[in-house]
Amino acid sequence: MDRSNQRSNYMKKGVVFLVIITLLFLSGCSGPSDKEVGQAVLLVTPTVFLISLGFQYLFFRLWKLIFPQLTLSWLPNILFYTFLLLIAGIFGHGTPFWFLTDELGLAGIVFIILGPSFLTVLFIVMRVWLFFNPSKVFTWMSIGVMSFYILLAFPMVAGLTEGTSYSDYMSFFWVAPGTVLLFSSDYGWPGSLTILVFLILLVEVLIKIKKASKANE
Repeated sequence: MDRSNQRSNYMKKGVVFLVIITLLFLSGCSGPSDKEVGQAVLLVTPTVFLISLGFQYLFFRLWKLIFPQLTLSWLPNILFYTFLLLIAGIFGHGTPFWFLTDELGLAGIVFIILGPSFLTVLFIVMRVWLFFNPSKVFTWMSIGVMSFYILLAFPMVAGLTEGTSYSDYMSFFWVAPGTVLLFSSDYGWPGSLTILVFLILLVEVLIKIKKASKANE
């Protein structure tokens, strides 16, 4: 029971975090509906995905020094990015290039929160995937994780979650992976956990590269 109450408190704080941040930037506006948040998520996913490809390529080049058999095909990623642009344009209620016009409105806030969360999950999925089957991980990891994220947003966009606790769970999921203080009374800054995980994985692969180069001498 205590664990259940604690988990519920964390989810509530995730919602409070989102609401407070949104209100700070959208002064004078009422809080966004589930549908508006879902639309904002779909609107920013092309940008988040594009950024993730940069990290994907970085780790691909590093891990290929250890596993020469690794491959990276850009075609599935380009096709998926085009798909994300279409989804954002159709369901996102705005332009997929929101950052040119948004000026830190709802899409900007969602990007600040969702982007680090997505990258943290992506880094962890990459490392686990590398352990079990490294050959195709760098072609499909961003596509797989982003597919999961957009699927979670569609019930909100369709207006199926208004008046339910679905958005509470999604708010927690979209906030928590990007912050360090998951198990304390407050959340840290968005991106803090992302940076920590990135640095850990970067140091790990650099150490493995050094060991591999010494073994080949």
